[in-house]
Amino acid sequence: MKAVLYTKVALRSLQAHRNRAKQIRAKIEQYAAEPAALANNVIQLRGSSAKRLRIAGFRVLFTETDTTITVLDVGPRGEIYE
Repeated sequence: MKAVLYTKVALRSLQAHRNRAKQIRAKIEQYAAEPAALANNVIQLRGSSAKRLRIAGFRVLFTETDTTITVLDVGPRGEIYE
């Protein structure tokens, strides 16, 4: 299982979306434990080293190494890419 790290921006976003934070964190932990289980919901972003994880109407932007996942930002689908 990979370690999950959150940036300050991601933590603030999770606090702003408290009603979905538990679900979002659970999916991130699930991906960290077994990436193949959510592989169809993860896409490499063009022009960036970041990836995005789709969770219902929310998107999680993150970078990944062999041992860690760093969550960069979390937000609704229409606002996260701005």
